[in-house]
Amino acid sequence: MVNYASPFAEDNCIATLTPPTGQLSGAFFPVGSTAVSYTVTDGISNATCTFQILVIDNEAPTIVGLPANISVSTDPSDSTALVTWAAPTASDNCAATITADHASGDAFGIGTTPVTYTAMDAMHSISATFLVTVTDDEDPVITCPPNDTLEVDATCSVATPLYTAAATDNHTIDSIWQTEGPVPNDPLTLVSGPYYTKWAAVDSSGNITTCVQWIELIDVDAPVITCLWPAPIELNADQNCAAIVPSLSSQQTYDDCSGVTVEQDPESGTVIYGDTVITTTVTDAFGNVSTTTDPVHLKDITPPQHDALPDTMELEIEYGMPQCHAHIPDLLSFLNPVDGCSGIDHVDQTPPPNTDFVVAPQWVFVEVADNAGNIARDSV
Repeated sequence: MVNYASPFAEDNCIATLTPPTGQLSGAFFPVGSTAVSYTVTDGISNATCTFQILVIDNEAPTIVGLPANISVSTDPSDSTALVTWAAPTASDNCAATITADHASGDAFGIGTTPVTYTAMDAMHSISATFLVTVTDDEDPVITCPPNDTLEVDATCSVATPLYTAAATDNHTIDSIWQTEGPVPNDPLTLVSGPYYTKWAAVDSSGNITTCVQWIELIDVDAPVITCLWPAPIELNADQNCAAIVPSLSSQQTYDDCSGVTVEQDPESGTVIYGDTVITTTVTDAFGNVSTTTDPVHLKDITPPQHDALPDTMELEIEYGMPQCHAHIPDLLSFLNPVDGCSGIDHVDQTPPPNTDFVVAPQWVFVEVADNAGNIARDSV
């Protein structure tokens, strides 16, 4: 509202003063300069008086509802965060506008970003700021080398291969490194396994994640069997032409990395009645199998059996024989030889039956031989 001294008219005649519409003293004037004109007329001529009313706004606008500082984490799998807030407003005695350098719903990067609002009226400008802080709390995603299976060599060991890990992140990976386990070319042995490698990845915000890779060692070589028995294996047969199968494990050596189980067929302690073959099967812890065969020969060491001969024999001189002569008797008929293993090869008598001899004490010898060369001898 502006109050001013109103002008008046003077004339030698009657004059009429016309005031401006809406601009009388006590009216409201806008901020700024406004021209006010009064006109006077006497019917013959007129005159105009103009003056300026300047309204100055001394009251600055204010910003209402400025948000407090905001702290958020990045959106999942993203290096930014979409941040929202209730926008502030401008309050002023006159008309005011409000602007900002960021809007609610904008994407903010990692770190601290100031958000400034500015309120302006015709005469003044005022600003206010709050902070938006975005932190990266998301761990990297690390991919270990795949679990591996390695075959050991003849020395039961293998060299560690070159392995690498990979990682991804919503922002930036800083580094990837191996924290535990064997490194390339380190020797790995069956007796010390299994093995593992451990890896770590860190992003630019310091978030760390780890993973583990397992390494399994396997033996693919069949056991090596060394036999110490002479070939073929000879076993002495008893009088029934039987023998007991021995255990060959004490006469064999095994070259293997993972330990073995040994099976023998026929098993030790089995009674056999003829030549056979012993099969030894050696299986290691990884299922690798080796076999060996050993021929077995039963050796007959038992002489043949026969019936006993008389201790002595008395012979009568046969009719028609020269004086004091007789024939050697056939002792073979007394023998009834048997051999339960290899069989009878021959039966001999010395001197042979019916041999003519001069009557006198005479030894007669018999011999029974089997097919293995065993001989039984007797005499009368």
